[in-house]
Amino acid sequence: MEQVIPGSDPQDASDSIIDSNGHKQAGDFVAARELLMKLCRADLRYLDGHAHLGNLAFDTGPQDTIRNYDVAVRIGELSLPADFHGVIPWGLIDNRPFLRCLSGYGLYL
Repeated sequence: MEQVIPGSDPQDASDSIIDSNGHKQAGDFVAARELLMKLCRADLRYLDGHAHLGNLAFDTGPQDTIRNYDVAVRIGELSLPADFHGVIPWGLIDNRPFLRCLSGYGLYL
């Protein structure tokens, strides 16, 4: 899978996920969510953004949590061949956002 990071610039050392997690740890869940939503709106294929939105909503309610993971899983599945029945290895770093979404979805269910 190809990992999509909206607006990524190799010269920019900032990391939106780290920034969002910083807001979350500081108790500013609104800012954390807004940053992730902005990134997901910029490119719906940003699976890490969806996974972290699901993680952020995990304790607040099922509707937002399931929606975030479900959207990400469905988007990720579009990258797989229709007849895919194989293994998606964790060792390939670009697979990890999709696998995080699958894991979060399964845990929440």
